[in-house]
Amino acid sequence: MIASCRRIVRWAPFSLLFVIIFVQNSKIIIDNGSLTETQPMIDSTMVNTIKKLYLQNPDTRSYNLSSEPKAFTLDEQRIGAVTRGYIQLIFSKIMGGFYIEAGALDGEYLSNTLYLEYFQNWTGILIEPNPGSYSNLVDKHRKAWLSNTCLSTTSKPKNISMVSISSPKIFNNQYSTDQKLLLNGQTYEEKYNKYDTLLSHIDKSSFTRRTVTAACFPLEAYLIALNVTTVDLLSLDIQGGEFEVLKTIPWEMYHFRLIVVEDMNEDVNMELIRFMKSKGFNLIDILVEDYIFYNMSDVEMKSLVNMININKFQGVVSFSFNYKSIPKS
Repeated sequence: MIASCRRIVRWAPFSLLFVIIFVQNSKIIIDNGSLTETQPMIDSTMVNTIKKLYLQNPDTRSYNLSSEPKAFTLDEQRIGAVTRGYIQLIFSKIMGGFYIEAGALDGEYLSNTLYLEYFQNWTGILIEPNPGSYSNLVDKHRKAWLSNTCLSTTSKPKNISMVSISSPKIFNNQYSTDQKLLLNGQTYEEKYNKYDTLLSHIDKSSFTRRTVTAACFPLEAYLIALNVTTVDLLSLDIQGGEFEVLKTIPWEMYHFRLIVVEDMNEDVNMELIRFMKSKGFNLIDILVEDYIFYNMSDVEMKSLVNMININKFQGVVSFSFNYKSIPKS
């Protein structure tokens, strides 16, 4: 085994396939796109690998956003607007918080964290596995750590094959702007095929479906690498696997205040709600596919939730495009 470390970045022509070859005298090896899963737990080798290869420092340059950032728009017709509205209301008095946003896309469109960062001096980590979306994310000059990786659904590191949907001229005028942009740059693990039915009704020449190889690490490994124990906002939108990621967290070691979890099931995911309840989190509401939970042991968070009177929706029909109803029990 080679004692020193080499980093080789290769871009396959006309493809989003991105492979990092990392050779080190350690138990973590990325070799020809295959990361071994030989570690039974997170250790200093894994953490140092993340620090050295998979973290980009917060940008000190001025923001490079569009003229009217959509993340600042709370139009109820815009995808994710109500969720962002909840987040902004709850944290309206909190300055300098810390967030984790997994599934960051370009760092602007659909971002649950940009408003807090831009107006309230928050920082955090933005995780995005798609190389194309990640390149756009870097160009936004976000004041947060960036990582071109994904969250592992187990306590071990792994490489996974992900499907990337993109097109510069995506679909035709019969689709709304939000529908076009929703699929533009979406990346998800192959086994989570929620888009397959939708894509089957669309002309295949209108979009590109590629495979992206991504390195994934347990969420806790990022927290250790950044020396963070309190997370004000955790936003999970990884197109499947969110529940599995939550199961990897050692809850007794970290303090999460508000958690937004995407779940694509048509029915209410009572298993997710019960799991979060067992970890001390109460459900505020379900908005389209977003489940919003707050930490019941956090006195300030509980007060903030009660103050804006949004927990009144518990036990009633949640306003949602899927019309999911939350059982009173």
